[in-house]
Amino acid sequence: MILRKSLFALIAGSLLSVTPALTQAASNEQEKTIKAQQEQQKKDLKARQRAQREAQKNQPKETKRQKKNLKARQKAEREQVKQQQKIERNNLKR
Repeated sequence: MILRKSLFALIAGSLLSVTPALTQAASNEQEKTIKAQQEQQKKDLKARQRAQREAQKNQPKETKRQKKNLKARQKAEREQVKQQQKIERNNLKR
């Protein structure tokens, strides 16, 4: 009976010591996978940014007139949006 209890305690103890090790190993593997994914995402982001910079360098320069027209068009669009929002707010108040 005592032998059986000690054998059971020995088996239970060994299982308890193995389980955390397995859990830790799985956790370490997940961490490695996550770090690898993060590293790959960083590399992809840097590559995209590099490609965008290169594409921007290769585009022809805008003339001052084109820039001025673009700014004026954007300003007009913003004003139009403001007016539309103002009209919508007035309609909601009624």
